[in-house]
Amino acid sequence: MISSNELVLRLFTAYAAQGFIAVILAFVFYYYGKQGKRHHLILWAWMWISYAIHLAGVSLVTLLERGVLSPIQAIAFGTFPQIVGMLAMAVFLIAGTHQLIRGKRKIQYLLAVLAGTFVLSLVLSFLYFDHPEGGTVRYISRVGVRCLVAGVAFIVSGIITFRHERFRGRLGQKIMSLFILLFGLEQLHYFITVMGNVMGYNITFPYIYFGIVELVLMALIGLGMVMWLLEDESRQLERTNKELDSFLYRTSHDLRAPISSLLGLVNIARYDLPDEKAHEYLKMIEGRIVKLDELLTEVLIYSRESKLEVEKKEVVFNELLDAVLHEVYFYQQATQIRLDYDRTTSITFLSDFRQLKIILQNLFTNAIKYHDLSKPDPYIAVRVRMEHKQVVIQVIDNGEGIDAQAQAKIFDMFYRASSQSEGTGLGLYIVQQAVEKLNGKIEVQSVVGEGSTFTLTLPQ
Repeated sequence: MISSNELVLRLFTAYAAQGFIAVILAFVFYYYGKQGKRHHLILWAWMWISYAIHLAGVSLVTLLERGVLSPIQAIAFGTFPQIVGMLAMAVFLIAGTHQLIRGKRKIQYLLAVLAGTFVLSLVLSFLYFDHPEGGTVRYISRVGVRCLVAGVAFIVSGIITFRHERFRGRLGQKIMSLFILLFGLEQLHYFITVMGNVMGYNITFPYIYFGIVELVLMALIGLGMVMWLLEDESRQLERTNKELDSFLYRTSHDLRAPISSLLGLVNIARYDLPDEKAHEYLKMIEGRIVKLDELLTEVLIYSRESKLEVEKKEVVFNELLDAVLHEVYFYQQATQIRLDYDRTTSITFLSDFRQLKIILQNLFTNAIKYHDLSKPDPYIAVRVRMEHKQVVIQVIDNGEGIDAQAQAKIFDMFYRASSQSEGTGLGLYIVQQAVEKLNGKIEVQSVVGEGSTFTLTLPQ
């Protein structure tokens, strides 16, 4: 048999836990509502605050029943907060849901409803003490009306959020809607219990039931709302990224046409302008245009490849290397660099041919650009092997090398190891993105003046 003190302690513990959750969720929703200018989240934050006020009132009513507070004190600090908190919670829930769906802010109507809620709560609070010894009016005013209004509001909101297309296809929405609906049914259960007792059916259930069910349901409603918020943020971010990618692709693509025209005009000018100084200027202009074209080409590659899914198929390494060499041999100085590769070491493995071609093409391009032709034997060596169910590919050169401090940043977007660098700063960033798509890793070892080794490891 549970003692009276133990029962009060359990109830206070349950109410304190609910209040703690409500305050945290209020802060979270208010913060994200302000950050994203989402006014429905701010209304839902006030819903949680109202619930915390309701819990404070419930706790003080419990103290009243133990003779701690006077009736007037209980109306002001117990019964009234208990009733107005629950009714205001229902109002803010419906208002937030309506604003989310309709996208309209009608503050004057909300204030009018809240004023009516305040007056109704005050009337019900005084009706509670209309019969000093308790009775029907007292019982219905404190529990029945409150639970009826809250139950209907939560059921309506649960049905709206479950059925409306704004919420479809999201796990958070389903959890949120389901437990909003269950919370409404639980409140109606209280109302039915009240009316059953008024009609003489004497319905009872264990006191420990109070607070525990609400704690679980409200925690799950909060979890669903937070999940839905994260899903909504993710979807909006995905939409923004797609729009940005589309803009980037179209802009880069459209800019290449005038660049090609400029290169053509530079070549024509060479024939019409015999002055050597003019030719020198034209060469400088051509160099800048070519560099801009390289940047736009890499932006287009990144934009296009970022949208493609990985398609793993059998890759014959010799065929992959031939495709890469075909693309890079048109670079200046490429024919002066020896390729060190034993074609008999070729292996076949599962991977995405397109992504691997992008990775190796960028590594080869950098090795060619930053080579040191003053050395007696400039080379690019390629090594490939299977190792512990992994494919290991190495691209080794004896070029200029990379400073130790720069090695940690070379895969960052637009990073260039020095101001004299000829690159765009996108090549190795694209390599890193492609490697991540393949669930692999890439490492670099380099010594200035001696050369660099890039090691690509891919799972099988």
